[in-house]
Amino acid sequence: MAIWKKEHYKLGEHPRAKKVMCVETGEVFSCAKEASVKTGISRPRITDVANKKQGRKTAGGYKWKWV
Repeated sequence: MAIWKKEHYKLGEHPRAKKVMCVETGEVFSCAKEASVKTGISRPRITDVANKKQGRKTAGGYKWKWV
C-alpha cells in the first residue's frame, strides 16, 4: 500500500469505516477498531454484536449497534 494511503487510513479515517455506538453509554465511535482500542473489548466481538450474529448479544457486557 502506498505511504500516502497508510497515512490517510489511520484509526477511523478509512472511507468505508462505519460508526458504532455503545447502547448503554451512548458513546459513538468512528469505527469498531476505535471502540476496541478505547474500551479494551475485542473488535470482532463488537462487530458480531453490531451485526446481530446469532447467539451473540453483548461484547464486554455492552450492547453495540451501527450508527
